[in-house]
Amino acid sequence: MKLDKTQKQTPPRIDAGVWKSVTIGIGVVVALLFGVFVWPTRYRYINLKVEGNSFAIREDRLTGKTWRLFPNSGWEQTSGFGPIRTLSEEERQNVKASCTLVDQLLDCDIKNETDYTLTRVTVSPGADSGLNIFDFIFCDHGMKGTVEPHSMAGMSEFLPESCGKYYAPRKTDWTIDNAEGRRQ
Repeated sequence: MKLDKTQKQTPPRIDAGVWKSVTIGIGVVVALLFGVFVWPTRYRYINLKVEGNSFAIREDRLTGKTWRLFPNSGWEQTSGFGPIRTLSEEERQNVKASCTLVDQLLDCDIKNETDYTLTRVTVSPGADSGLNIFDFIFCDHGMKGTVEPHSMAGMSEFLPESCGKYYAPRKTDWTIDNAEGRRQ
């Protein structure tokens, strides 16, 4: 077979749908590479200003742990700057409350055996409190305070009028319905 050199050879045509698929595929790969290696980075940097002093804080986006930058020693891990989150049911098993309730003052000793600094705890009467748990279902309350990891501290709150007035003067175990805190 002899080729005629005067006849032009045309390259095979690629279908427009194939070009579109290739372009979309390249765009997706570029977007994924950008998302993994450029934005967002693992760490978020915060310039914290307190009473005229400026501090560089680095937060790990995956774990919530934070570090503060010191001029001579570099990054040192801090506590108390991570995000507040609700503890899981399993984690709440390591939080105990012993409470009294007189009129509207709910006073509890919170034992915290977790790795979280607790900032808010919601409780309901335990079986031996002498109170009906159903009286507290629509009672919006949540004690605020600080209970460091692996320690015990007091939290108290005046319950709203809508909760009614109750009398449970002796310390009894109450159920932890909800707990929020920062992981240390």
